[in-house]
Amino acid sequence: MSKKLLVLKCFSALLLVTLLGCVDAAPTFDNVAATRCSDGIQNFDETGIDCGGNSCNRVCPPYPNEIKGEVVWRTVLTPNKEYTLSGPLLVRDGSILEINAGTVIKAIPGTNAHIAVLPGAKLWVWGTEQAPVTITSAAENPQPGDWGGLLLLGHAPVVQEDRPRSVAGNYFYGGTRENDSSGQLKYLHIEYAGGLYEDGTYYDGLGLYGVGTFTNIDYVRLSHNLGNAMGIYGGTAFVKHMLLTDNQSTGVSITNSWRGKAADWYVFQTAANGLSFGDPLISAAEQTGFEINRLVVKGSQLAAFNFKTDRLKGTLTNVVLSGVSQAFSSENGLDLGPLSERGFGMFALRLENAASPFSWDGSSQVAPSFVDMAPTTLSSEFPDWAVPLQ
Repeated sequence: MSKKLLVLKCFSALLLVTLLGCVDAAPTFDNVAATRCSDGIQNFDETGIDCGGNSCNRVCPPYPNEIKGEVVWRTVLTPNKEYTLSGPLLVRDGSILEINAGTVIKAIPGTNAHIAVLPGAKLWVWGTEQAPVTITSAAENPQPGDWGGLLLLGHAPVVQEDRPRSVAGNYFYGGTRENDSSGQLKYLHIEYAGGLYEDGTYYDGLGLYGVGTFTNIDYVRLSHNLGNAMGIYGGTAFVKHMLLTDNQSTGVSITNSWRGKAADWYVFQTAANGLSFGDPLISAAEQTGFEINRLVVKGSQLAAFNFKTDRLKGTLTNVVLSGVSQAFSSENGLDLGPLSERGFGMFALRLENAASPFSWDGSSQVAPSFVDMAPTTLSSEFPDWAVPLQ
């Protein structure tokens, strides 16, 4: 072999080794790999941004922007992210959860996902007319009951001497602070909630347990919930501008001697009752009464009002029942006649297309003594205040 040919072969071999040495092999956990694991880009075999695969030793979260567990100081959610609720989220006593306008939270079905704001904690929902806060299902085809719901639990009075526990979630609530505050719900949408808790017990889309007067609840939409759209269990809360549409159970369940106030409720297309009242174990003497002004119940498939007790105190003023099959019903043939003597009254009631208005015992068609049929100017059409909540 000539000297020139030998030199050429040696040069070729050296060049090949050099080129192979320049190939970017699989990343290792050196400084370069560490840099790539914090550069905000999904590199090589990373299964997410800066996580997973052999190129990064960080574990990727199963869901993007996942929230669950406990809030033990202060957590703020912002609209630049879409959050995934993958289990119970408990806001502990003395802690704060803030949700800024425009924020979206999607709950994973089958994970017992719910938000519970425990007594002494605060939830601040800062939604606006232009940018409401939405809590909904993460399912591709969402269904009623995909997740639990939102529970506010306060220190306001309830009937029981001992602190009761919530129907779903088994959380303590109640106390002696009428002016207690659990924060604010403003321009909030809750959808596809009311899932099964256990043994035939369902979450409310929004559960208010012993919530106090200084809690601001205003402009809330509850839609496509499987359990009650809203449950009010005692307390003194003032609940305004509530839009309840296309819910699969009762629109609003009121029990445990709620002594608060409400204004401007629109309950539309409820599969069961519009509103249900009372706990048969609570005497009239134990109640101080509630007040509801400007209420429309439209299209309920069962009764507009269902009574579980004749021991009830409260007043409803400016009420329209439109397209309901029945105005009143009672549990187990209960006689509703004594309600007026116990301190319950319904004033300025108008009926529109009610097939069986006052039949709660299968025969009576006469307005009961607690009803005043004086005219009201309230319209049954979709109210202007609810347009931004659609």
